[in-house]
Amino acid sequence: MIQCPNCSAYTQDDRMACPNCGYAFQPVYQRNPRSAAPPPAPMSRPDFDSGINNTPPQYTYPMAPDSTAPVRHRRAASKQYDDYDNHDNTLPEGIERTRATRRNINTPDPYTIPIRKASPLPKWLIIAIISAVVIAFAGFIWHFWMQGELRSIHQQKIDAYESLVNSHPLPENYAPLVEKYAAEYNLQPAYVAAIIHNESSWRPQVSSGVGALGLMQLMKGTAKEINDILNVPDYVFETTMTDPETNIRFGCYYLNKLSRHYDGDPILTTCAYHAGRTNVDTWLLNPAYSADGKTLSIESIPMDDTKTYVGRVIRDYAIYDALYYRNVNDAETAIDPPDDLSVSRTVKRAGQ
Repeated sequence: MIQCPNCSAYTQDDRMACPNCGYAFQPVYQRNPRSAAPPPAPMSRPDFDSGINNTPPQYTYPMAPDSTAPVRHRRAASKQYDDYDNHDNTLPEGIERTRATRRNINTPDPYTIPIRKASPLPKWLIIAIISAVVIAFAGFIWHFWMQGELRSIHQQKIDAYESLVNSHPLPENYAPLVEKYAAEYNLQPAYVAAIIHNESSWRPQVSSGVGALGLMQLMKGTAKEINDILNVPDYVFETTMTDPETNIRFGCYYLNKLSRHYDGDPILTTCAYHAGRTNVDTWLLNPAYSADGKTLSIESIPMDDTKTYVGRVIRDYAIYDALYYRNVNDAETAIDPPDDLSVSRTVKRAGQ
């Protein structure tokens, strides 16, 4: 039962207004600061004297200890709250105290995302990575080593080419004369250059022990026979044969005569130029030197100095032809300068 504070009439506990005067009950509950919700209406009340005290009974609930009160440490404060929670007999019947659950700081928070530790790489992957690094490093070293080897080989080619050019010169002041009279007498200019290179090494004043003179080392009798046909004015062997142009002209005429006699065979022509046509004709008639009577091999030449001379001329003929006249040669016989070799370091022939 509840007594109305307005008319002092009693009504049931579940009524929200007084049936006598219509006063609306507004029960005031003292909220427990540690409670999750206000306590429900009391289910019972103590006895009271209606004639003496008309004031409705007021129920007071023990207050929780002040949380701001100084305590020594957390454990003491926790014990103070625990002692307060144990006094359940101070609450009216039907009142249930609630308390927020405390989380132990030593236990993991269920609402946090766990941090996963990185799993170690498998052994096969580690071995594969190490092998790839080793192979890459070895390839890097091999690449630089090969680059050095290629540069060394290239430099060797350049040195060999320069050595070949230096050992087989074609002077610019004599090259036009060689080309001019080689064309006039139907000869290869490289062949004429090889003859001059082996006869005088491009020295117009040189003379041999047997009396040959000039660039192409013509004998006095041979030069006189040629002059009887060419009729060079003011001919004097000692002075005329030291003139480069006249000497080259006479020499090309004589080579043309020998070449026509031996059907253009360079070995027979060179043998006759060095040893004389009579000796060559005699060798051709001897089956020990010539099997067919028309050709001779370098190995079958009976005179050692002539054999050496012919071998050098044929070799230098090929070198001069490849070095200075490679535009008229096949690609297989041409000697091209190595890459990065300056054109100015090689002799450029007119008409190439």
